[in-house]
Amino acid sequence: MTLKKLAGLLLIGSIFTLSACGGTSNSTEETDTASESTSDTNTTNDQNNEQSATLPAAVQKQYTLVYSGAAVDGLTDKTSYTVTLDSDNQLIIGSKTLTNPTNEDYYNQGTTDIVWASGNYRYILSTKTDGSLNEINVVDAENETNGFPTFKGQFAESS
Repeated sequence: MTLKKLAGLLLIGSIFTLSACGGTSNSTEETDTASESTSDTNTTNDQNNEQSATLPAAVQKQYTLVYSGAAVDGLTDKTSYTVTLDSDNQLIIGSKTLTNPTNEDYYNQGTTDIVWASGNYRYILSTKTDGSLNEINVVDAENETNGFPTFKGQFAESS
């Protein structure tokens, strides 16, 4: 058999194999799509360095903090709020409870922050070098300024 005939048979065999594989059922295609979606989601989470977060014991308590900033997500400028960071990893601001925080390198600085989501807004916990509460920043994750989520305000102890 000549090399030309062998190459032709291999080509025909490849075409036959590909056409046989193309006759998959819809359920297999849906499974494949679901796998692709999961993969895309994982890739996105990996790119954001997003992982479930656990609040350090040093910040788990109730605070009276003043919000300074834009009136977003039901917040009012220059208003004092009871803010609780609890052992269930919840951020409670007045009657609003945010759950399931993530660890993210939100500002691409090589460090991770604990972040809670509320619609388009993110609440980012900032701690001091000793591990105690510094502030909680509020940003608009849907709108960027200079490549970062737009800062809207922060909760801090009154000075």
